[in-house]
This record gives sequence, C-alpha cells and structure tokens, in this order.
Amino acid sequence: MDRTLCGKRCRTVRPVAHHRGQLPRETAGTIRYALENIGRILVFVDFDSGPSLMVLPDDIWRPAVEATGGKFYAASDESVIFNAIKDIDARSAGRVEVKRYSTERPRFAPYAFMAASFWSVALLLQLTIPYFRKFP
Repeated sequence: MDRTLCGKRCRTVRPVAHHRGQLPRETAGTIRYALENIGRILVFVDFDSGPSLMVLPDDIWRPAVEATGGKFYAASDESVIFNAIKDIDARSAGRVEVKRYSTERPRFAPYAFMAASFWSVALLLQLTIPYFRKFP
C-alpha cells in the first residue's frame, strides 16, 4: 500500500460509473491510498459527493492499451464516444457476422383452455337441459 499520495486532491475528468450509480465530471475527492493489484495501480479516493471508490488513473490505461497495439479513447461525453466508434469502424478490417437467436413461447394455451371450457359447458347444457338438445 502506497501512502505517498495520501491527502492529495484529485478530480474526475469524465463521468465514472460505479456500483451505486455514476460520478459526474469534475467531481473532486481526496486520495486515501494507492495499491498495486496484478500489475495495475488502483487509487482509493474519498469523493466529496459521498462515495469512496477504487479507480484506475488514465495514465495507467493509456500505456497498457497502446502496448497491445490499441488506441486509447478518453470518453468524456457522448460525442467523443460516437467519434471513437466511427474511428474504430474506419480502422477495423473485414466484416463481422452476427447470428441472432430468439425463443418464442407458445401463446395458444389460454385460447385452447377457453375453447375446451366452452365445449364442456355446451356438452353439459345439452345433456342436462332439454331446450339445448335441439338445433334451431
């Protein structure tokens, strides 16, 4: 556990999703500590808006993505995300085939039950009441 950053102030440069919701952009917080986990540095931050979260700084993601031949996109708003998607689509080669599977549940059971019920009532009426024995 590294406490050299303890007490330093930081802020989010884009919205950060977490298990209790989302932190908006420019949310400030205080760093409690940093720790290394499987070769990555995680920073535990007490945000002023309430939650305390472990976050990954962008300076950790960028080298990791670029080392594998990828490109890092810091998505701060929706337009940046759409631009990143367009860039990814332009760079990608080939086609992706997609198979869609769906399941259908039969929906005839209520109608079959109603038909059987009406047939049973008609049979019962025909056998018990003489008026229903003749066809008009």
